[in-house]
Amino acid sequence: MHRARRLFATALLADPDSVVALDGLAFTHIAEVSHRWSTKRDSHIETASKLLDRSLVLAPNYAMTHYGRSQILYVRGRIDEAGQACEQALALWPNHIYALQRLGFYRLQQGRPTELVERVRLALRLNPLDSQWASQGHVFLGMAQFHLRRDEEAYAEMRKAAAANPSNGFPWQWIAVIDALHGRDESARSNLASFQKLIPNQ
Repeated sequence: MHRARRLFATALLADPDSVVALDGLAFTHIAEVSHRWSTKRDSHIETASKLLDRSLVLAPNYAMTHYGRSQILYVRGRIDEAGQACEQALALWPNHIYALQRLGFYRLQQGRPTELVERVRLALRLNPLDSQWASQGHVFLGMAQFHLRRDEEAYAEMRKAAAANPSNGFPWQWIAVIDALHGRDESARSNLASFQKLIPNQ
């Protein structure tokens, strides 16, 4: 992450009006916050926001900038506006896989899980080879099915998420929860152990 930040900063020195470099630098700060790596959360959010604001002035119709804004708005707790920013990104680039999946996640957070499914499935069809992204997509689909009280469908999606990216611990947490809810105590303990092995201290 820090190497990427240095490279984008170097690119901006060469071309201060590079929208790609502005957005790239902003995303390094967003990632620090979204992955909970940051010890200076507010500073990273403010820096990313200023970079994206400049990018919007230079290129108001660049989809990636609107996608970046959606993440800034989300971490600030402004989920409705975050969804609107994702919609703007998709209006400019209908097959923007990141915005499709992210908007689905926002809809889930807004209590509209049925609106997640179609968007995330489209994102998975458009980008089936990225294992990390596919795993996250199946987690989102599993969460939606769980909210719709379709536990076995949720269980199957979480299994797909774990298979797509074995280093992703979160599917195992959901699998353990569903096992426990259905009285599969031994399986729940085993799957919870898998989660704790991949993501300790949770």
